Amino acid sequence: MMMTLTEEPQISYRIEIVDGPSRLGSIEMSGERIPLPLLIDINISLEGTIPGVELVALGDGWSEKKLDIVRDRNASGPWEDPIVRYMESQGIGRLKGAIEYKRSRLLIEGVQTPASVISLIGLIGWDTKTIADVLARARMGASHPPLYLSSAVDGRNLETMFYLGAEIMDTSCAHRDASSGLIYTDDGVETAERNPRSDMYCSCDHCSGRDHDAVSLGRHNVDMMRRRLSICVNYLKLGRLREHVMGQISGKPDMASLVRRFESGSYPRLLECAHSFRKADERPVTYRDDIRDPDFQLWAHRMMNEYVPPPMRRVLLLLPCSARKPYSASRTHQRIRAQLARVKHLKEACQQVVLTSPLGAVPMELDVLYPPSYYDIPVTGEWYPEEIERMKNVVLRIIDSGKFTHVVCHHQEGGEIFRDEAGSGRISGLPFLIEKDPAALAGSLSELIGGEGPGHDRGSIDLVSLMNYSLASCLSWDSRSSLRSIRDRTLIYIDRTHFAEMRKGGPVPTLDGGRAIWGSGGGRRVIIDDFSPRGTVFAQGIKGSDEGIRPGDIVLVGTEEEYRGVGRAILPGPVMSAGARGPAVSMISHTR
Repeated sequence: MMMTLTEEPQISYRIEIVDGPSRLGSIEMSGERIPLPLLIDINISLEGTIPGVELVALGDGWSEKKLDIVRDRNASGPWEDPIVRYMESQGIGRLKGAIEYKRSRLLIEGVQTPASVISLIGLIGWDTKTIADVLARARMGASHPPLYLSSAVDGRNLETMFYLGAEIMDTSCAHRDASSGLIYTDDGVETAERNPRSDMYCSCDHCSGRDHDAVSLGRHNVDMMRRRLSICVNYLKLGRLREHVMGQISGKPDMASLVRRFESGSYPRLLECAHSFRKADERPVTYRDDIRDPDFQLWAHRMMNEYVPPPMRRVLLLLPCSARKPYSASRTHQRIRAQLARVKHLKEACQQVVLTSPLGAVPMELDVLYPPSYYDIPVTGEWYPEEIERMKNVVLRIIDSGKFTHVVCHHQEGGEIFRDEAGSGRISGLPFLIEKDPAALAGSLSELIGGEGPGHDRGSIDLVSLMNYSLASCLSWDSRSSLRSIRDRTLIYIDRTHFAEMRKGGPVPTLDGGRAIWGSGGGRRVIIDDFSPRGTVFAQGIKGSDEGIRPGDIVLVGTEEEYRGVGRAILPGPVMSAGARGPAVSMISHTR
């Protein structure tokens, strides 16, 4: 029986981690916190109503709360109509009690929580494009309410649905499958044997042979869901959830198709929550679908929209990638540099760009950043059409953003990648030359560059380009920069000012460097209330933030009048100032 509300509770949503479509957080209400993701243990029949059920959270203290689900008849949303039309066209809407396709609300001990509820109990017969569209449209705001997929998550799709954003899920499918003799395993669903081998899947009563009825099998399925969800949470904290999910859906074409549809769609929120930096040592690329990893998509997006090549460089040189990262430390590029050492003014007049999948292209001065320095992909010499398309798109954008007069391709598969351009000898209106021989390459570049340099300091151009791209600064190309090594630290000086320190994943500005960027009007900014930003800045203390901030970005923190310090973003910019709670910026240095 539902309780009558006697007072309006204080409800807020706390976001701890944002990673692509996945989130980790909690619902905070009336001084208590419901950790998410939340697994609700519920046994529902198609003909019955949804009773009060027990909450089974991954955290502590939420095993006795009661829950009801009610339809919110006043709710509306742009994702609602296509679902209704689809269900009516398929006859699904006539199944009374089985489908809830309108927004509903969770009532926990009589308190309505701000959760968007989508019931996908009619998943059978749905095409993956429709499901991907439904899940994407449920995220209309930057800090949208928790997403509850009612009667939709089972032993086949748990990891996939969690990756695609399900933060609240129930066990109705686990009990339903148990009544059909299906047992949940570590990575899927199998038909339960009458006499399974002892401890085949776990040590529960069913698997150990002590009990074989549907009730014990249902308990096993629920425990397996809880265990698998806990593993997903751990991978999310490590920044490796997508890697785990791609391994789990191997051999499941429908789940792989759903992930592919979602990541290939034009869903801007996906790129908003991609990471520009991770602490992980390696980013493996083992599946074709890894090309669509949100982090890799973010790199290509920023290359096409934010990177500006140094304007004094007249020749664009396209180079191969290497197994070792960064590229500049590999034997392949050491040999190329040795061959090109005799080319005068090479560094000042030639922009070197590495062609690589899954990133598309990487300017050599940016090869220390994430993800160029951290991905590992099998080299086969064969290219998928989407790999070639991304490479060409990024290269064409770099050409259009620069002031080049010639393009030279020193890549073994360059003729295949740029088939039409190689045939015509032109790319984006510029002369295009494919030169595979290193010795001949040096001669061609010497001829194209000529004997007179552009008049800029050769050691400064790359550093200034790195600063401007990674820190969104606006340093002048005439700035003089240098690197200094002190013990195990690499310091970056700009115009004799200790401007930044080279760390894992790229440069981090000092307080003076951040102040210089702030004063020039550059940088990705987070505006806070009047307090000293020490340790962690929480979203509730943020008044505004740049829309282009992504998790992992170096940001400048300050009030509307005063610069206060340098930090690294935990949440995307649109989420920081959208009303959610939780850690938003991890401070690196502060003024006071």
